[in-house]
Amino acid sequence: MSAALAIICRHCGSPLDFREGDRNTECPACGLCQAIRGDAGVARFVVDERVTETEARMLARKFLAADGIDRKVSSSLRYSGARLYFLPFWRLKGLATGWRYVEKENLVREETVDEDNGAKCSNIVQGPPIVEVESVSGLVDYNAPAASMAGFGIKGIALAASVLKLSGVDYPEMSRRGTVVDTIKSEEQVRKEAVAMASGVRGGSKALRSLTRVKLSSERMSLVYYPVWRMEFSLGRRVYPIVMDAVNGSVLKARFPGSVAMRLFQPLAAIAFTVYAFSLHKLAGVAALALLYWWINASMGDLSVAALARFFVGWLEQGKDVEHG
Repeated sequence: MSAALAIICRHCGSPLDFREGDRNTECPACGLCQAIRGDAGVARFVVDERVTETEARMLARKFLAADGIDRKVSSSLRYSGARLYFLPFWRLKGLATGWRYVEKENLVREETVDEDNGAKCSNIVQGPPIVEVESVSGLVDYNAPAASMAGFGIKGIALAASVLKLSGVDYPEMSRRGTVVDTIKSEEQVRKEAVAMASGVRGGSKALRSLTRVKLSSERMSLVYYPVWRMEFSLGRRVYPIVMDAVNGSVLKARFPGSVAMRLFQPLAAIAFTVYAFSLHKLAGVAALALLYWWINASMGDLSVAALARFFVGWLEQGKDVEHG
């Protein structure tokens, strides 16, 4: 059964409304009852965006103004556009059951008597290991990114997926609104990660050996797409991206220019100092000239004619880019 059947009735084509975890739904138009399953038996959901592009742009401007950027630099940033992305997250819910075997270090106090003088002494020695066997049982609610999130600044949506309304996936509609990011991580890998989390090796640093066997039952695997805005601002030839949560409007990741520092007549002052040094003594002038050369090279890293011209006439110096998230 295709993913489209999870959101459109296969009999009359009417849209279906259902909640996460529902396995069946009834069409409100024709009354047909049908299973909610996506490709490969995985239900697929999407969290609809609440923040429009206009609102995201306004919130980004407020963020830039509040984060200490020089006002002149902030106002000169040109808005280049935005793109809505739907980021995929695996979500696995089920019951973990199994057992855990742990061997712990056992230190015991051993008392001995000196046969010559009858004095007693005690020593801490290694005793037989303490063996513990316990059952493992608990609910599992595990979520993990299904693709690389390095450029978006978001790691998980465990709480969001629990409280926000989820709609069925309509890939053509989502593709019209933005970019649907392809999944990379497989279902099997998610199951292994969920089992490892449920196993939770215990015993502390004194555990000599442990063995855990856990299996998942009553498993419900789903794929949840979460919306984010990726906006771009430009200053000259530099592009500064800002990634914003399209549900609550918070900035997830951003890079923006640092504050501008005033270099009022610093190059001219350095030249005047060098000329004055030559007027005092030739050796002092040579030393001042060498110092000036080192300063220019360290500041610019480029001694071309154009770079030197920018250095000597420049009054303002752009600060280093600032990273957020």
